[in-house]
Amino acid sequence: MSFARRCAFVALFLLVAWPSAALAKDRFQHPFPTDLLTVRDRAQLTNVRVSLPLPDCGARPSDCADVEVLNALDGFNVQPRLSIPFSEPIDLGSVSSDTIFLALPSGRRVGINQAVWEPATNTLHAESDELLRQGRRYVLVVTDGVRAADGGRLDTSSFRRDLLTGGGGAAEERYRDRLRDALAWGDVRLRRVVTASLFTTQSVTATSEQIRRQLDAATPEAATFALGPSGERAVFPFASVQGLVVQRQVGTGPSFSTSPVPAAVPVFPGAIGTLAFGRFVSPDYRTAAGVIPPYPTEDGTPEPQALNFVHFNLYLPSGEEPAGGWPVAIFGHGFGDSKQGAPIFVASTLAANGVAMIAINVVGHGGGPLGTITVLRSGDAPVTISAGGRGIDQDGNGTIDSTEGVNAAPPATLVDSRDGLRQTVNDLMQLVRVIEVGVDIDGDGTAELDPARISYGG
Repeated sequence: MSFARRCAFVALFLLVAWPSAALAKDRFQHPFPTDLLTVRDRAQLTNVRVSLPLPDCGARPSDCADVEVLNALDGFNVQPRLSIPFSEPIDLGSVSSDTIFLALPSGRRVGINQAVWEPATNTLHAESDELLRQGRRYVLVVTDGVRAADGGRLDTSSFRRDLLTGGGGAAEERYRDRLRDALAWGDVRLRRVVTASLFTTQSVTATSEQIRRQLDAATPEAATFALGPSGERAVFPFASVQGLVVQRQVGTGPSFSTSPVPAAVPVFPGAIGTLAFGRFVSPDYRTAAGVIPPYPTEDGTPEPQALNFVHFNLYLPSGEEPAGGWPVAIFGHGFGDSKQGAPIFVASTLAANGVAMIAINVVGHGGGPLGTITVLRSGDAPVTISAGGRGIDQDGNGTIDSTEGVNAAPPATLVDSRDGLRQTVNDLMQLVRVIEVGVDIDGDGTAELDPARISYGG
């Protein structure tokens, strides 16, 4: 099941289970998300942490594991699935960004889209019309512009009565106080509000920012190009390279698939001067299960779990190297591709514009670690080096699929590819540090890449 479908299922479970489990005394159901489903946590940047009710973990262990993943977050999704229960069917034609919207304390509104009606539960599901800002509080407002199915007005008195006089404990009362204040953000009179909720978005980039600070504070090992069979540098004049033969590891037997590929697609013939294959060391923050352990976003300290030896392909332009070295573009391939895929189509275009290009494999991509690249050369013997594949046989079926290893393993399957892609970002940030320290390609003691001119595309 995909990440999006799993999240939708969890949201549906919460909509059904939460009002009875968490707020049995309330007289109306609240829209989701809501900060009623959080607890105070001063260790988080947002000062809250998600606290969703757990199902029967004995009977529903997979659902329980999904909710536990969500309960480690310091807020809700920045493009949340909005679930709004009504007491009766509504006229979908009256649903718009004017009648249902999100608002910030500044008064800025965000509309909705992809509205879907669920008749079995009288629930409207929708998404925010844009990515929300991370680590911010939003109020979700449903106005009486939304009409009943027969065109009549929806009741607003129940929400108003509960908001002003509703019972519950101290946490519920604090929430109601904050919600009353937040309704002013939407500039709608209380008597026109059918229902509303207040929620906090998570700090999406916090862990990556913490890791970036660690990488910036450390001095990485220099990249190595000594990848040849006898430790020779895998650096070749591009004009001497006739092509590449990629032997991709696709099984644990081991088994391989073999395919010839061009060293680069010559969109601009003669633009590339040098092709080099190298490797650098990058701290791996994922566990063996493919998960970056959750850390408090305010004062947590992510800890490396292992080291990655990340391989890269590097193309230098032909012609005279500028003072300070070549500007360099890090090129990211797509999901399911590899550094031997899309990057070879853009290398000559960048080189024609005087820009070097470097590419790595995304976590879980490029086949297994036993794969190789054979460089076919005119007038010289072929040279075979590691392809630097980052795939693994995660499910134990003997095969290594095109993206196997980027996703988290059970029971944390709801994490999906999040932490594999986060780790790839960590590797790219480390690559920037490696370039800043100095990349000596030809072994003459000087750096060929300009650390002041690093860009990214993909």
